[in-house]
Parts: sequence; structure tokens; C-alpha cells
Amino acid sequence: MSAQTAALRVEPVREWAGLINQSLDEVFEMMLGMKLAPCEPGGFRYDVTSMVGLAGALCGLLTVRCSGETAGKLACRMLGADSIDSPNDMYDALGEICNMVAGSFKSKIPGLSDGCMLSVPTTVTGSDYQVHPTRAMPPFLDLFSRGDGCPIEVLLHITR
Repeated sequence: MSAQTAALRVEPVREWAGLINQSLDEVFEMMLGMKLAPCEPGGFRYDVTSMVGLAGALCGLLTVRCSGETAGKLACRMLGADSIDSPNDMYDALGEICNMVAGSFKSKIPGLSDGCMLSVPTTVTGSDYQVHPTRAMPPFLDLFSRGDGCPIEVLLHITR
């Protein structure tokens, strides 16, 4: 990334919700063979969170959260298997899904393709944790989707 590109700052707009939805649809249809549909928040247990950081013209964090059961189902679909051999397969699959959604999203915004870098995905598990990105505004975007009965939450935090 050049110094000129790094100096560019992309400001978030509400239309990004549609771009995130397009990215989710593309990734889930292509990699998992499943369609997503919006669902209302509430009553879901999220104990697996994958995160990808964004740095450069846009700084923030994209997270994909779901239950361990949902993460296992997604990993099976992604790997074309009936079951997974190791929890690491589940963590890797959800991290890669998060990474692909973040990459697809940034490619849809002019100036971000070369002006924004993505971190390596990180996956956190457990039943008692919260993600608090440093200097982040409240979640810019909070999407809930359901695919094959699997609730998924996608959050985009933009840092100041």
C-alpha cells in the first residue's frame, strides 16, 4: 500500500449493508451451496467468533459469530464432509468464511481494493466473552442471517 493510498480515508455509508449482504450471499452460495435469509436477533447462542481486521483507507473489524453447532455445520458443508475430524477444522472454516466475506466486501468499494489490507482471520471460542475493538464506534452494521436453520451474526466495527 502506497503512502498516498494510506492517506485516503473511506467513510462508512449505510449502503454498505447491501454490499455486506451481497458478499455474504456470494460466499455462502459459492463455498457452502446455501442461501441466507435475514432473521431477527435474539435467543441465539454465539460461542464461536471469527474476526478479520481491516487497515488502511478503512480501519475496523469484521466479525462472523455463530454457535459451535452452526460452525460445525458450516465446516462440514465447506469441506464436503459428513463430520469434522477436529475442532480446528471448524475454526479454520469459519475464519476462512469471514476472510472471504471481508475480501468480497472491500472489493466492492471504490478505493478499498488496494487501499485496505486484511489481517489473518482469528477465531475465538467460549461462552463468556465479548469483542471490543479498540477505538471502535458502536457496530456500524449488524446483520443477522439464517441459512439452513443456522443463525449467523455479522458485525462491522469501524475504528476512529
